[in-house]
Amino acid sequence: MKLTKTSLLLASLLVLPFVVGVILFQDMPSSMATHWDINGDVNGYMPKFWGLFFLPIFSIILVALLKFLPKIDPRGKNIEMFRDSYERFIVFFLLFMLAVHTITVLWNMGIYLSIPITLSLLMGALFYSMGSLLEKSKKNWFIGIRTPWTLSSEKVWESTHKLGAKLFRIAGLISALGAFFPAYSFYVVIVSILVATIYVSVFSYFEYRKEEGSEEK
Repeated sequence: MKLTKTSLLLASLLVLPFVVGVILFQDMPSSMATHWDINGDVNGYMPKFWGLFFLPIFSIILVALLKFLPKIDPRGKNIEMFRDSYERFIVFFLLFMLAVHTITVLWNMGIYLSIPITLSLLMGALFYSMGSLLEKSKKNWFIGIRTPWTLSSEKVWESTHKLGAKLFRIAGLISALGAFFPAYSFYVVIVSILVATIYVSVFSYFEYRKEEGSEEK
C-alpha cells in the first residue's frame, strides 16, 4: 500500500509541471532565463518550450532510472531492506527538481527570488536527505558510498555509511547556512559536500586496511 501511495505521489509530481507549463505557455517570454552564475546573475537562456519542459522531462528520465536500477542490481534483495528510505529519497529528489523548476518559472514571470539563497537551502535539504538514505542503505552496486573498499567488505560498508550519514547531514546544514552569506553560498555548498565525500572515501580505505590487519593477526 505504501508503494502504491508513493507511486501516485511520484506520478502527480511528475505531471504537475507539465500541466502548469501548458497553462503558462502563452505568458512566458519566447526566450526564458534558465541558468545563473554563482552571483545569481542570468547567463543562460532557452526557448520557452525547453525552458518550461526540459526539467520536467529530465525528471521523468531520472526517476525512471532510479526506479529501474534496483531491478538489475545483483544485490537487489539488499535494496529491498531499505526500500522505504530509497522511495522517500526519490520523492524528495523529485521535490527538489520541482522546486528548481518553480524558481525558474517564477523568475521568468518577474518574481525574482535570490538564486544563491534558494539554492543553498535546497541543496542543504538534498544533502541532508542523502544522509538519511545512507544511514539505512545496505551493500549494493548502485546506491550509497561505493568505493572499492566498501564494496569489498560488509563491515567497511556499514562503518563508512554510518559516518557518511552524519557527514552528509552536517554538509546539508552547513550548505543551508550558506543562505545567510549569499556572496559565498556557492563555495559553502561545494566545499561542504566535497569535504564530506573525500573524507568518507579516505575513511573507507583506512577501515579496510584496519580490517585486513586484524585478519592477518
